[in-house]
Amino acid sequence: MKNSLQRSIIADENVDYRIVKYLRDKNYKVISILEDFRGISDKEVIEVAKNKNRKFSFP
Repeated sequence: MKNSLQRSIIADENVDYRIVKYLRDKNYKVISILEDFRGISDKEVIEVAKNKNRKFSFP
């Protein structure tokens, strides 16, 4: 489980798609807010991360 969680992340709308693609190419499971949940609030992003068991960080 730990390894799977380490490779499961969420990319907020401000993350360039090239980064999302790079991570996916490295076998990370990436949910892109820009692709799947465009326009949701920060609070909703946190809920998506919790519900999908994804890690995220703020700059």
